Amino acid sequence: MPALTKAAMQSRRRLRAIWIVGIVSFLVLLYYVTRPGLLRPHGSTPLTTASTNAREIHEALMKFDAEHGSFPSALTIAQVKREAAASFSFGTKTSNDYFRQLLAEGLVTERRFYAGYGPKPDGIWKGKGALEKGECGFAYIVGLDSTMNASSILAVTPLIPGTLRFDPKPFHGLAVVLRMDGSTEWMRIQPNGEVISMGKNILDPSHPVWGNPFTIAYPE
Repeated sequence: MPALTKAAMQSRRRLRAIWIVGIVSFLVLLYYVTRPGLLRPHGSTPLTTASTNAREIHEALMKFDAEHGSFPSALTIAQVKREAAASFSFGTKTSNDYFRQLLAEGLVTERRFYAGYGPKPDGIWKGKGALEKGECGFAYIVGLDSTMNASSILAVTPLIPGTLRFDPKPFHGLAVVLRMDGSTEWMRIQPNGEVISMGKNILDPSHPVWGNPFTIAYPE
């Protein structure tokens, strides 16, 4: 085989360099794309809608806490009912029930409980029409107040009712998590439906993020 010319050797080196750069670039891109905390598409998507609305819910919860000393719970119903300008249906079974307390205080609009999938709220936010079945997409963690761990979780979506597992379909394998500090995180849903952090399901009461007992109110 004849020896390669200098030009041919330089050409081979350039081609090899291009291949190496291409492979490295692909691996870097793959790393960032598969990290849920860094996945942030542009424009309005179900994920961005859910995150934006979750932060609005957080703001309303903080204002409610400043007024009542805790987030909506069974203990705050009586005072909210006395102060409400309109008639509302309160309860303690679903996240719709608890979130109606925010509506009654005028801290947020009904459309903020839309999680980017499913039916949209119809805008009737007073009386029996407030947050009807299907108009809330967020599960609510009951029993917390603003003095607790900044990483504590206030609301999540899309949680499967009655379980600690998430539905991977609405957000293509991701879950939206709203934390006490007002941040939202997109976390990867495992094949078994759980979202794992520090080796445990984030909604497991024994997870280090939790320091107080809590219950989960699922959307109706």
